Amino acid sequence: MDHSKPATRVLFCGPHFAASHNYTREYLEKYPYIQVDVVPLKDVPDHIENYHLCVAKNMRLDSNVISRAHQMKLIMQFGVGLEGVDIDAATKHGIKVARIPGDATGNAASCAEMAIYLMLGLLRKQNEMQIAIKQKKLGEPVGGTLLGKTVLIMGFGNIGIDLAKRLRPFGVQIIATKRSWAPNLQGHDSKACPTQNGVGDDLVDIKGSHGDLHEFASKADIVVCCLSLNKETVGIVNKSFISSMKKGALLVNIARGGLLDYDAVLHNLESGHLGGLGIDVAWTEPFDPDDPILKLKNVIITPHIAGVTEHSYRSMAKVVGDVALQLHAGTPFTGIEVVLSRNPPGFQGLRSDKQNYNEVLDGKVRRTFSMRVDEETQSSSLMERAVKRTFSMRVSANEVYRRIDHQYDPVPVGDHEDNKFMLQTENTEPSDHKKRNYNILETCRRFFGF
Repeated sequence: MDHSKPATRVLFCGPHFAASHNYTREYLEKYPYIQVDVVPLKDVPDHIENYHLCVAKNMRLDSNVISRAHQMKLIMQFGVGLEGVDIDAATKHGIKVARIPGDATGNAASCAEMAIYLMLGLLRKQNEMQIAIKQKKLGEPVGGTLLGKTVLIMGFGNIGIDLAKRLRPFGVQIIATKRSWAPNLQGHDSKACPTQNGVGDDLVDIKGSHGDLHEFASKADIVVCCLSLNKETVGIVNKSFISSMKKGALLVNIARGGLLDYDAVLHNLESGHLGGLGIDVAWTEPFDPDDPILKLKNVIITPHIAGVTEHSYRSMAKVVGDVALQLHAGTPFTGIEVVLSRNPPGFQGLRSDKQNYNEVLDGKVRRTFSMRVDEETQSSSLMERAVKRTFSMRVSANEVYRRIDHQYDPVPVGDHEDNKFMLQTENTEPSDHKKRNYNILETCRRFFGF
């Protein structure tokens, strides 16, 4: 570590989620050449030029703010959600954008547990319990059980998977939707194969895509939102969707407030069509404590704390601290997923044509493998030049890795419910039939810095 270099400055945006910056400071207190600052949200645009790494939290980093970040090397989230970051603008300015995988830090597990907490709170009528206590009543209210219920998980990513794992012992039927499942796994009968996430297929009884949402909603006693927020999912739980739900069904949201149409939710709660609402995220945050929706006894709200546990926040603080140290040392980043624009250099005009984009990218991957470089000529410099030339468009590192790793069996873009290419990778030895191209794969990993 070169201690003579100027300090690496880390910017945390805003005072909320205080444990994020407090734990990161604690982790880095032995490293005086890493400076961690918390800047009020309104002051971030005026100070961002002084920082090398930015932790966005709930700050909206648009093209105007990013254009001022002259020294910035990396924008990351203390968690997963990047809907507030203009990734196109960051890519244009040569700034990497990254999230912290939820499965490795315990964040996904924490969110899954919160979803179950909200389900149980609604089923057992938590608010009415408090009323009964104040009225000195015993044996009231009569609650419900998870046993025998059908739960729809909207978005079967890391949180959805962890939720399904924890719901199984409660004796529920699980329905799940996902942008794309592994081949031949969508539908009602898929017991024999694992999912592409490597999770036993018996976690989910019925699988479908977003096109099945209304049908699945009509079967569910509880609907849980685990989707990322993007232009395709904003307001996805609207009047039409809620109307398709069973009368008296419960709605739980641990993802993003903008997934729910406020007016539709309030109307259906007041009419009795919705049996209850449990949310950890709101339409505006911090949420107005005087909002009419909070006057309803079948509504439970928590202050965006699903992922805020000692375990997950200590783990994520370590990731941020390690990344800051790696940035200072000029070594590759670890523990994060780098996300680049869907429209990087060389792909202008392809944003709305996913199939065309995929074909171009797959073509580049295939051309890489057509080099047929034998082991005697696989020098580091040769491979480095080949990879840089082939992947000069700076597409997501993990997407390139996935397509190379599966070059004998190409599969569609994965289940992240956003408009960016991003798939988690695992440091596993490739199977025998892929070892011939292992050096290309490893070079890609080095080149893209993950």
